[in-house]
Amino acid sequence: MQLSSLWRKPKIGLALGSGGLGGAAHIGVLKVLAEAGLPIHAVTGTSVGAVVGGLYACGWSPEDMRRQLTSLTVEDLYDEPVNSRAVVRRGLSYLFRLIGRRQKAGPLLAFTRGDRIAGHLRAWTGGRTFADLPVPLAVVAADLATGQRVIFTSPAASRRMRREHPDAVVLDDVPVWLALRASMSIPGVFEPAEVEGRPLADGGLVDPVPDGLVASLGATVTVAVSLEGFAGDSGPIKDLPHLLSRAVDVMSLTIADLRACADLTIRPGTGDVGLLELERLPDCIRAGEEAARRALPHLQRLLRKPWARRTTGAW
Repeated sequence: MQLSSLWRKPKIGLALGSGGLGGAAHIGVLKVLAEAGLPIHAVTGTSVGAVVGGLYACGWSPEDMRRQLTSLTVEDLYDEPVNSRAVVRRGLSYLFRLIGRRQKAGPLLAFTRGDRIAGHLRAWTGGRTFADLPVPLAVVAADLATGQRVIFTSPAASRRMRREHPDAVVLDDVPVWLALRASMSIPGVFEPAEVEGRPLADGGLVDPVPDGLVASLGATVTVAVSLEGFAGDSGPIKDLPHLLSRAVDVMSLTIADLRACADLTIRPGTGDVGLLELERLPDCIRAGEEAARRALPHLQRLLRKPWARRTTGAW
């Protein structure tokens, strides 16, 4: 730590991780931090963390997000019905195409194109660009063609981001809604998003909890929210979308542990929520609140004593 930073007011940067609908827990964390009077200087996000972080950076309050999220239906998320019958039908369609019995105009890349959720994201973000946001934001996606991490951020932050993360592709002229759509493209569930000729998928494939990007946005204290965790039996796999989501979750947990560099990590434990379990969203928000309240004394201690050696804890 540089000596000059000891005399500056600490700036909190929040890294919101991937984890499907369990990401409603991020809303609970934001609510507790707001109630404690702790301003967020910068936000980074992956997948559902990108969506919640993006809405927050656009000026949405935690209560606004809670109302919007808990009013969603399955039809709001997917272009076509996603249920056991639809899974079987699409699986058979894909099998017939493989053996040459049925012709299609193009390849089947996912259960849904993602047009409906893209429309919601465009409306929710109001067509804003990263340069328009009052809170600095960085969003992560994965380039399926090269395996590279793709970071979306503002032009003001892009130069430092490129310098400090030379292995990544940094894009600074993409609308917020498109960056969020790319970051949340769970393989097999949503089709990859095409951005500047790159097929982009869920950022959890390369950086599930992007805590390493927070300092590049000017934050001095990094708080990560990691949804994943497999303590005990998380229950049976319910359907193929759930299976695909859990497979990504297992990989994401491993990558997140290897990359972890936050000063404090909050773990609500909601990573087991399936892609169709909308009824569990209120419980996820409460889990985020509870985890944040447990972590709050540790965060306040970090903010009071910025000169102290920080250690990473998880609550």
